[in-house]
Amino acid sequence: MYKFTICEENDIPWTQIESCSDSNIFHTRDWMKFLIVCKGLKPFVVRIHLDKKLIGFFIGYKFKKIGLNIIGSPFEGWTTSYQGICSLYSLNKKQRISIYKKLSEFCLKYCILLQFLDWNLDNEDVIDHFQNFNFQRSYYLDLSPDIDILFKSFKQKSCQYAIHKAQKLGVKIQVPEHPHEFAEEYYNELVDVFSKQGLTPTYSVDHVKYLLDNVSPCHRILLEARHPETNICIATIIFIYHNHMAFYWGAASYRAYQKYCPNELLMFEAIKRMKEAGVFLLEMEGIRPYKEKYNPIQYSKPQVLVAKYPFVIPMKKFAKKTYYYIRNFKK
Repeated sequence: MYKFTICEENDIPWTQIESCSDSNIFHTRDWMKFLIVCKGLKPFVVRIHLDKKLIGFFIGYKFKKIGLNIIGSPFEGWTTSYQGICSLYSLNKKQRISIYKKLSEFCLKYCILLQFLDWNLDNEDVIDHFQNFNFQRSYYLDLSPDIDILFKSFKQKSCQYAIHKAQKLGVKIQVPEHPHEFAEEYYNELVDVFSKQGLTPTYSVDHVKYLLDNVSPCHRILLEARHPETNICIATIIFIYHNHMAFYWGAASYRAYQKYCPNELLMFEAIKRMKEAGVFLLEMEGIRPYKEKYNPIQYSKPQVLVAKYPFVIPMKKFAKKTYYYIRNFKK
């Protein structure tokens, strides 16, 4: 029989949580600090016991929308991917689903909507057990092969050629010395990227600074590409990671310098650093045509929604649809 107890914020056992083999960067103390500072969220961390044995934790965050309590694990707008359960012992899919069904009942005592996205669940795992879910499509790269093999797997004309061209032109890749200056540069480039579509970034430069202030260097890879002659920064990239899994958090570049192919060289150099850090899986964060040049694997995972009242799910869908309608209308 499962038993759930909520951890007090100052008593969350992060060392134990981060030691779980299925924990990722979004299950860490660093990410908690980022979400508290950036989004004003309240941690909702739950100990999971089977009979009297502690078997894992649920990592969620509580917040209010129009006065209603919601628990996200994660939620839209947090630049956060997979959270949910991390386990001290190996759990099969059936056990994980069983926990989520009981955990959902527990969480609905404290909110009207629970939303979770767990890397260890596949679409077929939830279909017969939950009524409301969305399928989230994305790409990932298997980084376990040798770097030369990875390079040869990239598309020859659009990626291998671009990397060789950037190297030949003398584009310099380096780790930034000053994180806040890097954040400003990244954001300026991001504004340039969005302006091509008549849009503005979905988050502020402070969002980036909060990330770099709270996620330690051992959980992130920051790289910048510099012009071979003027040494100005022409492209930037941000990855975050923990254990064996990394996430493509953001990348940006100035359109005026695309002929130097800095983006492909940045990605290749970042992959080398990830492999050195023991990462063997890179989540690419969404479907975009430009990511296909790295020969990623396409997949889909279920985002599950559990509501206390029937009207909550349609209300959330309407709010999301309205947000994107207004955004596209501004375009």
